[in-house]
Amino acid sequence: MSETITVNETSEDTRTDDEIQYLTCSNHLRNSTKMQYNILRTLTRAAKSLWNEIIYYENVIVPKTTGGKHAGLGKIIKYLQENSINYRILNANSAQQIARQYCAAWKSYREKLKNAKQNGTDASDIKPPSYMKKTG
Repeated sequence: MSETITVNETSEDTRTDDEIQYLTCSNHLRNSTKMQYNILRTLTRAAKSLWNEIIYYENVIVPKTTGGKHAGLGKIIKYLQENSINYRILNANSAQQIARQYCAAWKSYREKLKNAKQNGTDASDIKPPSYMKKTG
């Protein structure tokens, strides 16, 4: 025996995008309150923005100061501590882990380029770490 559910197609949904996103995510975070969801959203956005700040630092600021060399983990963390609001929002361990992940991604990118050059394969598919979408 199966039940059929009908939906009134003429009713308009007046929920905002944030409310819809909250309801969708709250399905995955069943026992969380709206306040906990907003805190989690703030922290995840800060983490994404911190990743983008690191890439900006590496692509724009470092070439002007060091002649294009990779800054390294210590210099990245020092820059973020001095200049980043997102670094201050996140726990220091979390922010530093994001910087470590970036350095690992950069190292992997360089190794893939090196291997492609040694093997004589096409390196056009190999991309450096990139910015995350602003909305997401």
